[in-house]
Amino acid sequence: MNDIKHAIRKLAQTNDEIYSIIGTVIDIDESKRTCDVKPVNGDAIIYDVRLQALISSANSVTLFPKKDSFVIVSFLGKEDAFVSMYGEVDHIKSKIGDQTMDYDEKGLKLKSKTADFTDTFNDIISVIDKLISILIQFKLATPSGPTITVMPELIAKLNTQKTNLKKAKKDLNTIIK
Repeated sequence: MNDIKHAIRKLAQTNDEIYSIIGTVIDIDESKRTCDVKPVNGDAIIYDVRLQALISSANSVTLFPKKDSFVIVSFLGKEDAFVSMYGEVDHIKSKIGDQTMDYDEKGLKLKSKTADFTDTFNDIISVIDKLISILIQFKLATPSGPTITVMPELIAKLNTQKTNLKKAKKDLNTIIK
């Protein structure tokens, strides 16, 4: 039994040393989800350093470093390296199914089903806004004739809600691009 274990270990052994180095990001390929790194120790540039487990995988969460920032590159073998730590992150992308998110210093951008969400939310805000406008113009029929306007306190509250709706719409469109 020990002979089998020893044989399996010997076959699995690659003699590759696993180690890490510090380098500067000189180029980023977002489509391949890789970057090129210049080691600070003066070694040759390391090309196609992975930013995620599988190169060019569609479903993933990927951190993209800022160009010219420091990263730590770890090696799985002589040919396979990945960014194990980031000095600075430029943006983060994630894709799960048909939902894509991109987050950077400006905020969160969502694609695919989100466009439907923001359109629907904006439509709802527009409907509520129109209802408030109708209520502000509303006149009540009384035995002595129609009222001039709805109570001033109610109009003030409705106008406040209109302002809040406009702010909510602006905030949503700022957060989700």
